Amino acid sequence: MNENDVDGYNCRAKRVCFGKQLKPKALAASESVLSMRNISVLVMLLVYTYPLFAERDTLLNYNISTRQTSYYPLAELDYSVSSAHTGWNYGDDGEIVELSQVTPDTTFDGSTFSPLVPVQNLFSASEYPIRTTVKLYRIFNDSLVGGGTGIMVSQQYVLTACHCLGFRSGVDRVFYFSDSLWVYPGFDNGLSNQIYGGSRAAEYIAFKSYVVGGSFQDIALIKLEEPIGLNTGWVGIAYNMDETYFQENVFHEFSYPGYTGVPDSLYNGDTLYYNYGRINVFYDDWLGYSGEAVNGQSGSSLLFTDNEEYYSHGTMAWSNSWHMWIRREIFYSFSAVINGTTSILENGAKSISGYSLSEAYPNPFNPSTRFNYSIPTETKVSIKLFNLLGEELETLVDDYKYTGYYEQYLDLGNYESGVYIYQIQSGNFTESKKVILLK
Repeated sequence: MNENDVDGYNCRAKRVCFGKQLKPKALAASESVLSMRNISVLVMLLVYTYPLFAERDTLLNYNISTRQTSYYPLAELDYSVSSAHTGWNYGDDGEIVELSQVTPDTTFDGSTFSPLVPVQNLFSASEYPIRTTVKLYRIFNDSLVGGGTGIMVSQQYVLTACHCLGFRSGVDRVFYFSDSLWVYPGFDNGLSNQIYGGSRAAEYIAFKSYVVGGSFQDIALIKLEEPIGLNTGWVGIAYNMDETYFQENVFHEFSYPGYTGVPDSLYNGDTLYYNYGRINVFYDDWLGYSGEAVNGQSGSSLLFTDNEEYYSHGTMAWSNSWHMWIRREIFYSFSAVINGTTSILENGAKSISGYSLSEAYPNPFNPSTRFNYSIPTETKVSIKLFNLLGEELETLVDDYKYTGYYEQYLDLGNYESGVYIYQIQSGNFTESKKVILLK
């Protein structure tokens, strides 16, 4: 493809031959940023990243064939780095395309992103990184029903929005996973890509708080039965704590917009679309751009590329073009699954044999530390902070908890140096630990 300027799109296609090996630059970076370091001090960034007493979320695994839910141990979080990413890969087949690095000439509805344009007007759906975009289909009443968009993030994993994987009950608000879901990379014009085919989903990986309680963690991984990413290639996932990084770079999105039940709709959900531009929404755990999204775009990735490296920074979850921002907890939880450095706990939740309360780390500390606790059954949990005189200072936790492993952050920046005690009480279980604040 030669130089093009289609509806404000400045695109240049570069056709090359390649193998499946990761570029040395990206591989070296991945090995560097993902090496776990011993954490001696929690940096002051915690004050801005978490509430005063924040709690880690449990990552669960739903096996579609057995319908069994299991859990992963909490991933280790590295606070010594402000950004990290997993590796990306071109795959075995096809060609690559260069994507624009400049702000689009034309934007829609006063947003900072270009209008949606069919991919076929600009590229081929078989080109990288476009072919890493996947169409999700659920089987309902023996028919395939469109279920949103995803992107390959390894040879066998897809990143998408959790709500694309099932439905939430209007009665108990519990999320129910679909019993059958298919993934088709490079799908376009109502047809699967004959080069890459498709794969049935084998497992779903999501955050428990979203599944059981409807929290905001609307992001998930799909493990496929077949490693189709070996052919399509994949993009990495990444987090970056620097907002200027997002303000200064151009981001891209490939998706399957579609209005259901609307006659003569411009978007039918079976055609791959593209738009790009600059991010202008930064709100808590959300990234995005002003302007309304279209049904079917859910699960599509906010993709960064300098045409040398490729990373997803979040997935679309809201119809206002907001994306679930891949923050530190999401990144390290998902990257451990993608890279195979974690495994589900044996026998799922039953592997939690009893209550536990860990020592805080670091200890001594200034001003923040953290500790873990486990709950073997759904029950009321109370955790309080005391001084050495036994006077109650803070209530850290006072809520019903599901079976799982939890991590509690503790910031004593408003207290004097000294020895403090945190105590858990649940049912007949009571245990206390000491921490030392040194200022």
